[in-house]
Amino acid sequence: YKGIGRAMKVSKEAMIGLVTALVQYDKKDSGAEEQKRKMDNVCELLNEVNGLSCHVSRDEAGREIYRAEIKVEEAVTGISAYDLNEKLKNGNPAIYLREYYVNSGILSVDPRPLSDGQEHVIVDEIKKYLKEA
Repeated sequence: YKGIGRAMKVSKEAMIGLVTALVQYDKKDSGAEEQKRKMDNVCELLNEVNGLSCHVSRDEAGREIYRAEIKVEEAVTGISAYDLNEKLKNGNPAIYLREYYVNSGILSVDPRPLSDGQEHVIVDEIKKYLKEA
């Protein structure tokens, strides 16, 4: 009764748009199996490196996203996760990993923005910087 209700009313077009988006979202393929395969491959290659341990983990929010979590043992590798991450960001090509737990020595590879084969570039660059350390 104060004049605000009419302006905030949802139109029939907006409702149809919302329902259509929800139906399409439900049918969307998350690509989870492909993500998991790529991240399993990353972990297999990085677990061969002394001072690194890697495992695949599912997204903390429960989404169908699988990431490779890389634990960097600074005492063994001679480089901290923070310094490794900085080298990757400043390298050519620039590689940006998830750094939410970098203070605990953990970096994560998010497969969603990767094109086919780019996970091997990440592994190669990590190995290169560890050799330099």
